[in-house]
Amino acid sequence: MGVSISPDCEKKMVREYVRRLLGTTEQPVGYRPDWLVTTDGSTSVFITYADEESLFYDVSDKDLQEWSKYARAFIVFLMGVHDKSLVVPVEVLRRKLAAAERVPSAKYGDYKLHIVRDQAGLSFREIVDWDLSIFVNNYFPLVDGVSDKV
Repeated sequence: MGVSISPDCEKKMVREYVRRLLGTTEQPVGYRPDWLVTTDGSTSVFITYADEESLFYDVSDKDLQEWSKYARAFIVFLMGVHDKSLVVPVEVLRRKLAAAERVPSAKYGDYKLHIVRDQAGLSFREIVDWDLSIFVNNYFPLVDGVSDKV
């Protein structure tokens, strides 16, 4: 288990790792350094962070729609430190949110997601019966193109 330095440093380490996996990347929006897209436009990766004690994330519905335009899109949910993450395909998350009849908040247009750790493993509190264990530190689909098979 790693020791958390700061959220920005943790995300920076993951950004560098993702860049090594994907090759040359761009930042489609200059003020969002945690959103990376391959130069050929095929893969999008967004990195988000939550403190290890709370594991709470805001995910914008508008962002999910934007990221879904890419053939392969992922969200990396950092869980307090750079070596604890969930690498979730965006389309899978969107399908699970829809199946769970989740809607974005009226006030902010985002989904509130809480990762729960218990004897059953990892899951989102808002999406019952979805075992997230296959996504733990699983960066393999970023380079293999298997995101649609999950």
